[in-house]
Amino acid sequence: MPVNITKPALNLRELLAKVAGMKPAPREITFFFGGDSANTAFPLPRGWKAKNVFVDGAIYRPGASEDYTVTYDGFIHTVSMAVAPAFVDVAIIAETV
Repeated sequence: MPVNITKPALNLRELLAKVAGMKPAPREITFFFGGDSANTAFPLPRGWKAKNVFVDGAIYRPGASEDYTVTYDGFIHTVSMAVAPAFVDVAIIAETV
């Protein structure tokens, strides 16, 4: 009776990146929020920063005199809208810090 022993494959990408002193590529994820015509601040979970913001499918422009700004308090990034979005979907594409 033959016995086959298999060893799971190892993903060495992150280990090699550390040895070479390279930073691994950032991961991206989309966070969804619901607008309510009152809330202008949308905090992201710790370790994520906003890359793009969409409100009801339209991309918003970053900047102090534009559609939104991103603030960082040392722990989390918060997307602050210039005008509170109505009852629509708010999608924030974020990447790891």
